[in-house]
Amino acid sequence: MQCTIDVEDSGGSTDFHTSKVVTAKKSHKCCECKGEITAGSKYERVFLVSDGESHSYKTCHICREIRNQIFCSWYYTEIWMHIGYELDDYEDTIFCAMEELSDGARQEMIDFIDSRWGFGGDTV
Repeated sequence: MQCTIDVEDSGGSTDFHTSKVVTAKKSHKCCECKGEITAGSKYERVFLVSDGESHSYKTCHICREIRNQIFCSWYYTEIWMHIGYELDDYEDTIFCAMEELSDGARQEMIDFIDSRWGFGGDTV
């Protein structure tokens, strides 16, 4: 897989990073799409220390799949913002990368693109 979006590094350093896919025991909010991660669903739980500050992130399985397929590098909480920024310049490569996504993740991308470009969406 060749990544599509590479977010520039701001120069910060990560001192510690741990990531694990877990099953939610209660409801959480995805740090990317702000959608609900329901009890019983899988999500990624990340804890990191960067420049002496600790951060934790919970990412739903759809946003995690999109991030892992589309991005070479990223900042947590910003994938949708960066997809929006890059959509006009890299639409062909983003659309090619979308072919590798699951139906659910592809539909989420289609819905996002429809909302940005303002035309009615086709479904998968």
